[in-house]
Amino acid sequence: MADYTPRPLPQDPDAFCRAKVSAHHLGIGLSTFWLWVQQGKIAPPIKLSPRVSVWRAGYIRDLQRKLVEGRAEEQ
Repeated sequence: MADYTPRPLPQDPDAFCRAKVSAHHLGIGLSTFWLWVQQGKIAPPIKLSPRVSVWRAGYIRDLQRKLVEGRAEEQ
């Protein structure tokens, strides 16, 4: 399988990013990302269609900041 390097997180805080890009930015695997969504550690996605889920780049940046500070449980 070819190596995959996700594109960087968009600079615009209102831009949408998919799960793979978000997980990469947070430094976690895609399956862990979806587990955290299921557990409520990550907010539910914005559904653009039945098979397309996105999050706002600003939310992912804020979540990363909280993870670094050790307060990811606070939403």
